[in-house]
Amino acid sequence: MLHIVPPVNLPKIVCLFFKSGVEPRVNCVKDMTTLSGIMVSDWTYYSEMTIRDFFLNPSVTVLTVYYLYNKLSVSLSFPLVPVTEITYFVREPQEILRADTFKDRVLFGTMNDEVESHVLSMVQNVLAPIFLKIETWPDSILFPSLA
Repeated sequence: MLHIVPPVNLPKIVCLFFKSGVEPRVNCVKDMTTLSGIMVSDWTYYSEMTIRDFFLNPSVTVLTVYYLYNKLSVSLSFPLVPVTEITYFVREPQEILRADTFKDRVLFGTMNDEVESHVLSMVQNVLAPIFLKIETWPDSILFPSLA
């Protein structure tokens, strides 16, 4: 006899960690945040709870830290208004970030309003290493004067 089971809405995946398991990652985010003039006293209970939410809810893919109206803001999305400096953490959807893999699995960085420095940094740190590893460049690129 064949039984047809209707689809069931599965609950949202929630990562459950003991407080001691999340706290080192919260501190890691705080240590990796490199905003100008940031001080330990700028971190609030609410900012730390937002960081915890990032780790406890794998469906959240972005964590941002920035100053808005001279107050440190931590958000699970990008700001809707322009800010002069922002630190971001991005992960794959549904990825569970463990303490031992956090720094390897998350994409993070700090950006400010100096566009040229970010373009230069991107070329030096991302594009140049990729291009230098390619060993099959055509002669017209390697030796433009011969083409």
